[in-house]
Order: sequence, then structure tokens, then C-alpha cells
Amino acid sequence: MAGNGMTSAEVKRLRVCERQLQALVDRAAYFGARERWEISDLLALVKTRLSPPAPSELEQKTAKIIESVAQIDGLRQAVELVSA
Repeated sequence: MAGNGMTSAEVKRLRVCERQLQALVDRAAYFGARERWEISDLLALVKTRLSPPAPSELEQKTAKIIESVAQIDGLRQAVELVSA
């Protein structure tokens, strides 16, 4: 088992998927917006699974999003309720 909880065979298969998706991203001009988004989203999931972010990185990203959302009046109260 690798440090990310996957077997070496699973890691190899995901690396193949990653290379295939990256090849598609490189040719994204041939696809519609929906397909580009789906390919990019799936590639991000594969990359995250292969090397998950550190908890501190996730906390920083969450704080940044909450900070920017809190600037919107209707959402400020929701953020305050959840943060309490």
C-alpha cells in the first residue's frame, strides 16, 4: 500500500488516466465548454487522489473562500452562523 491508501497497481492505473486526461486538456480547443470542464474536473480529482493536499492547505483555502463569500451581504450571516 502506498501512503495514499492505494496499491501500486491502482496508482499505476491512475497515472495512466492522468496522462490520458492531460493529453485531452492539451487539445481542449476541440471540445465544447462542458467537455472541457468535465475533463478538467476529473483530472483534478485524479491528481488529488494521487497526492492529497495537506490539511493546513485545505484550511487555508477554506478560510480564503469564506473570507471572500463573507463580503456578500446575503451570505455573511450564513457564514457567521456556521462559524459560531
